[in-house]
Amino acid sequence: MRSVQSAMLLAFSGVVLVTVVLMGVVAYTLAEDALVDVAQQYTGQLVGQVQKGIDTYIDHMQDISEVVVRNSEARAFIEEGGNSAGQAAELLASVQGTRDDIALMLLVDPDGEPIFHDESYALNPAVEPANTRWYREAMEAGGDPVVSSPHVQNVVQGRYPWVITLSRAIESGGRRGVFLVDLNFRVIEEMVQRLELGSRGYAFIVDSAGELVFHPQQQLIYSGLRSERIDDVMEIRHGGFTLRDETEPMHYTVARSERTGWRIVGVNYVEELLHHRGTLQWYYALWGLVCFAAVILISILLAGQISRPLRALRDSMKAVERGDFDVRLENRWNNEIGALTHDFNLMLETIDDLMRRNEYEQEQKRISELKALQNQITPHFLYNTLDSIIWMADGGHNEDVIEMTSALARLLRLSIRKGDELVTVRNEIEHVTSYLQIQSIRYRDTLDYTVDVEPDAEQYQTLKVILQPLVENAIYHGLRKRAGSGLVRIRCFRADDRLVFEVEDDGVGVDEATVDALLRPSADHTNGDPASHARNGGSDSVGIRNVHERIRLYFGERFGLSFERAQVGGTVVRVTQPLIPVEEHSEEAVR
Repeated sequence: MRSVQSAMLLAFSGVVLVTVVLMGVVAYTLAEDALVDVAQQYTGQLVGQVQKGIDTYIDHMQDISEVVVRNSEARAFIEEGGNSAGQAAELLASVQGTRDDIALMLLVDPDGEPIFHDESYALNPAVEPANTRWYREAMEAGGDPVVSSPHVQNVVQGRYPWVITLSRAIESGGRRGVFLVDLNFRVIEEMVQRLELGSRGYAFIVDSAGELVFHPQQQLIYSGLRSERIDDVMEIRHGGFTLRDETEPMHYTVARSERTGWRIVGVNYVEELLHHRGTLQWYYALWGLVCFAAVILISILLAGQISRPLRALRDSMKAVERGDFDVRLENRWNNEIGALTHDFNLMLETIDDLMRRNEYEQEQKRISELKALQNQITPHFLYNTLDSIIWMADGGHNEDVIEMTSALARLLRLSIRKGDELVTVRNEIEHVTSYLQIQSIRYRDTLDYTVDVEPDAEQYQTLKVILQPLVENAIYHGLRKRAGSGLVRIRCFRADDRLVFEVEDDGVGVDEATVDALLRPSADHTNGDPASHARNGGSDSVGIRNVHERIRLYFGERFGLSFERAQVGGTVVRVTQPLIPVEEHSEEAVR
């Protein structure tokens, strides 16, 4: 049988375990998403910084172009041509000297003749400036700066650097030329490569046309050995997206440059964004176990507080089952358990009161039955005895009259004596002997009797008037129904821890059905019906039942009457009771 405490603990444990697991999973998922969001925001900041760095770089190029375009010497070169070439070349050289990331500066006059910032540079014979892309775009822009994608600059003979070109048209005196400044692409490449996006993350740049400006594996992409999600990147100006259809999920973070239209893209592997996942899992597992243990401990204490009064109530009930009705529970709870404890105590008090009342009523009933029996037997027997005395007096049987009168006097003295219900064995034997003397005179030549009392038995007490009803039953139901004279034997002796009386007759005997009827409780016989009482044996059967019930009520269920057939025929009625020394008079002492 599962206890309330274990059932509550099991229920609490299940609920807490499910709650802790669910909360742990939810918290871990939220924390994991938060880690990813934080990492993505950090990547976005890094990519944004690169974008701002490129914009700043381009702004410097525009500032340089603005200085040159507005310079009078440069404008004089465009207007006059070769006459002002020296002063314009010095201007370009001085500006280029301010920055070491400028790869080339040149001015091209309307006739297509260039001058360089370095006098040692010469125009590549294979290149005609007016036919280059940067030249045409600058002319078409009408004076606005044009920034090219990274490309190889071949305008200088023998030099082919990877550069970004800013070109713009310059107009003076109705003539129009082009100014060009090349910046080393390695500066932007270094900006991108400085991004720390994990051990496997990387960054790349795409121009406004969707062409790669920079990629750490650009050659593999050009050769078709690797691909990049350029189309998805071109759909986003700022923000990001996650590709989960790949072998490994990747997150793209995009920042667009307003100066160039380029998109700087940072790529992270989602698995690397969660490189602290193991620590996070251990942390949540540890706190989950701590919370579970704490709740289980609280559950044990709470279940103990609830089950402790229930166990006390159960123990009290077991004590009641063993017959202890004096047990009471201390009520210290102001709840349902307190109400149950109060009802239990009230129930015990009611049961105890009913038991005491029943015991009192049974005692009063036993006393009333005894008195009724005595009142019923005494007049009937007295009338018959007196009739016998009168008859014997008329017949001149004086000695018999004296003997019967003396016996009647002793019988009445012992019967009507007031006091305790217990009498000595000697008094009880004297009482039944007086009764037998009277009956033997009345039934002369048909009744004989013997009385045998062991000396050791005389030191004990017994209930009064227990033998006379048995002798009466033996005479009227045993001896009167047989032919010839009969014998009644009375014996009293000690058997181990019991005192035994035997009343034996050699009459017709008694069957089991009659014995059961004689010993059955009186309520089962009569049910309040006098006619039923008469059919079941009359006063003698009531007397035998009265003796049996009195002994059992007074001494316990183990004692009382028993019947058996005698060896010579007839019936033996045996009375057993505990040994009660004459010195002990109280009822408590004999129980």
